[in-house]
Amino acid sequence: MIYRLFLSSILATTALAGARAAAQEPSTVSASSDSMNEIIVTAQKRNERLSDVPIAITVITGDALNRAAAKTLSELQGVAPGIYIPTNSGYGGAPISIRGTAGASAVLLDDPVAVYINGVYQSSGAIASTALVDIGTIEIVRGPQGTLQGRNATAGGILINTPDPTDVLSGYARGTYADPAEVRIEGAVSGPLSDSLSVRLAAGYFKEEGWGKNRFDNSRIGGGHGDALRLTMRWKPTDDLDLRLTAGRTLTYAEPAFARWAQTNFNPAPGPLVIPGTATPAVPLPQAAQNDILENNNFALNSPNFNRITDNSLALSATYSLGGVDLVSITGYNDIASVGAADSDGFADPVRMGFNTGSLPVENFSQELRAQSDGSGRFSWILGLYYFHQDGGMDFVINNLQLTGPNRTQAIFDAQQTTRSYAAFADSTLELVRGLSIIGGVRYTRETKDFGFDRRVQFFDTQLPVIPDFSYRPAQAVFTDTSFRAKVVYKPNEDLMLYAGYSTGFKSGGFNAFGTDPAFAPERLRSAEIGLKADFLDRRGSIALAAYSNRYDDLQIRAGVPTGGVAIFNAADSKIEGFEAEGSFAVTSDLRLSGNVSYTNARFLSFPLARNLLDRTADATGNQLPRTPRWQYYLQTSYTPALGNDVVGLIEASWRYRSTVFYYQTDQQSPAVQGEPLGELGLRIGATWEAHRLTATLFGTNLLNDRSVANQGITFSYPLASFNRPRSIGMQIEKKF
Repeated sequence: MIYRLFLSSILATTALAGARAAAQEPSTVSASSDSMNEIIVTAQKRNERLSDVPIAITVITGDALNRAAAKTLSELQGVAPGIYIPTNSGYGGAPISIRGTAGASAVLLDDPVAVYINGVYQSSGAIASTALVDIGTIEIVRGPQGTLQGRNATAGGILINTPDPTDVLSGYARGTYADPAEVRIEGAVSGPLSDSLSVRLAAGYFKEEGWGKNRFDNSRIGGGHGDALRLTMRWKPTDDLDLRLTAGRTLTYAEPAFARWAQTNFNPAPGPLVIPGTATPAVPLPQAAQNDILENNNFALNSPNFNRITDNSLALSATYSLGGVDLVSITGYNDIASVGAADSDGFADPVRMGFNTGSLPVENFSQELRAQSDGSGRFSWILGLYYFHQDGGMDFVINNLQLTGPNRTQAIFDAQQTTRSYAAFADSTLELVRGLSIIGGVRYTRETKDFGFDRRVQFFDTQLPVIPDFSYRPAQAVFTDTSFRAKVVYKPNEDLMLYAGYSTGFKSGGFNAFGTDPAFAPERLRSAEIGLKADFLDRRGSIALAAYSNRYDDLQIRAGVPTGGVAIFNAADSKIEGFEAEGSFAVTSDLRLSGNVSYTNARFLSFPLARNLLDRTADATGNQLPRTPRWQYYLQTSYTPALGNDVVGLIEASWRYRSTVFYYQTDQQSPAVQGEPLGELGLRIGATWEAHRLTATLFGTNLLNDRSVANQGITFSYPLASFNRPRSIGMQIEKKF
């Protein structure tokens, strides 16, 4: 069935004059150009035209980020097909899902979506809500990437590239104001210091007052602030040697707007909040209570609710050309600290409360070495070695003040983990005859994890122990894997490419940071994919289609714990099938249409021992994977007429939609663990005075004010929900030089 849908999408998308990459917005092409063939990507470790890369990939430019009024990845939901990036849910947790596979967004755990900045691996759960400043391109690659990228990635990769310094003095300054009250300032200056050395300095700042009202203390929530500073230096002492050093610091502070998204049977007598045996985590809130949140933005939280992420980073890349062969080294270092607190009960009961505080420091070091051909011949190849070292920790306190029991207690968790990963990988492409190529790649990974855990449970008021202290020091865990990809590519001419491939993916197992559950096993993926890319009408339009079938063994799943915290365990078996279509078409030099659509059927084939909201065994076989809308689509039209006197106008409208989302593996019949279908309308109107390189724009996001749950976590067995932003209207002024 999935392939019939795929073939139907080819006909439908062609009829709609679709083309490649909804992210290839007008910002990627000048207003006078009708051609879409100059998008350059680096997903295969060399500069290639996007339409020549036999991978499902979407490119988002820095200008497209700005035109979408997006300051974080989570605000790009829908711009690329098959990816779901929810709103921040606290502690930096915004688990990214690609093709139905979402990370657990749990501490000391890798996510299946690998995120890189300038080739250096990042923690994806945090990066989704981190401020993005002065971005060159974002490449969203779907499918396993182990034979091309340094770190394992079962679901896909997000490659964020910042701009190189320029050879001439240039820069920009940009200011944005929006209501609900938000201010953003960003700029960069770039230029040469000598014939061989150039630098770029970029900085940004944003502050949001908050769109939600906390009736407990009349404060604003749902806002935050952030800043970023980055220095990039590029030195080319010879034609053969290219060195690039980037040093940066980002800070993001958020005050998420949460609400308990299920009814609670309050116990009037002293004791547990909920009468024993009558817990109702799957019973949705009354409609009036939902409307008060979604329509009036009213919340009631009586505990601190914030998250502060700081990231200090260094990246050094070096490329030495030997004439047909390039030697590449990428060295990266990150020092990431996430500190926060969360009102984990989700309401303002003055007697029975649950709140958490936590500190999550992570220190990463990585080294990648590659030897690769320059891609000029019929045979191109890559040989690589990769080393990754991570020291991660968790200091977490769960305060349970008569919320789920008769006592006021504190559970104090202290966990540390050291991860070392070693990998060797190779990938090659051979053109058998003109237009017909085969691709093969292999990767060997060996990963070790050393884990330690201490837990203390004490009375909140006296700090006397409730139970004896507990320590856990298991033996070192060792995980090994050999994964591969194989692909056939047929390119009969410069404007058409078809490909079919099979690949495997791997993500290592690990330990539960809260120490109350057993270790979990690795997850493994087998993925088959077919695809098509084509340009047409003198490359005024192009089209990209892909259909895939993924089979996961031991998929890692997150579950809530009634006493607080989270646990990771393995689902038995799951299958994900889907298709994607994306494209853009220049109707005239002034009018461009773009769009994408994705269908994802993600199901547990066998999951008889899942855990439900009450931490009891339940059969989740046949249920949909969490954070996986079945349908998503994005449509955009952009009109850039010449207005005379060297002025170019802009009228741009967009519509993004996603169908129902389930946020838990069980209890899916309940609206309490669902996000209703959501559609958001955006509009941008502006003008550019080209002689002065000055642009002024008015914009609106979510103009119809459609509201829905955008993310959920399970705390004390109850769903705690966060939401998409309400309608926002703003203006922006940008000056380039």
